[in-house]
Amino acid sequence: MSQASVLRSDDVLSDMKNPQLAFLNILRDRLKNDLISALSELAERKVGRANFYFAETKLKLHLEPATRFRVHIKKCQFKKKRNQEIAHKEQPEKWLDPSFSPIRIEYRALLKALALAVRTMKAIDLSHLGPATPLLWNEVRKKRYQLISPARVAYILLPHMSISPDAAIVMSRESSNKSSNTDSGSAGVG
Repeated sequence: MSQASVLRSDDVLSDMKNPQLAFLNILRDRLKNDLISALSELAERKVGRANFYFAETKLKLHLEPATRFRVHIKKCQFKKKRNQEIAHKEQPEKWLDPSFSPIRIEYRALLKALALAVRTMKAIDLSHLGPATPLLWNEVRKKRYQLISPARVAYILLPHMSISPDAAIVMSRESSNKSSNTDSGSAGVG
């Protein structure tokens, strides 16, 4: 988007003739459509698919971030856009069917959906992997720009990673501070 804004000018005709700008616009639309498709699939409530509902069912969890994610996806009509305009699974019987009008998903709604999806993934990891999860996520984030392996592989290996001894000491101090604050706060009540 930033590269396209640099190439864009006040003259619409010259912008239409610019092949670099056309390529960037096509790439932007393709990435947006891929994100919408992937996010709408994550929000589906089907067992046996790679989605948040299946993870919650398999791990016997009920996560508030997952519920918020599904509500947002439904409200912004991600699935409807995927089925009608991206995957073309649903088509109108008549050409001018008003129920098949174009669906516009704002950039802000897409960003919010991504943020909710990441929060849900972190909540699942935290409940399944325990308190070391934030430290493991930080380690994976540090390695994602090292082009040694694709980011997808690093995130798949996250449950099998171990934290450094220094990080384990910091984590144990934080957990003991939290427990002592909880104990001292509950001792004064009553």
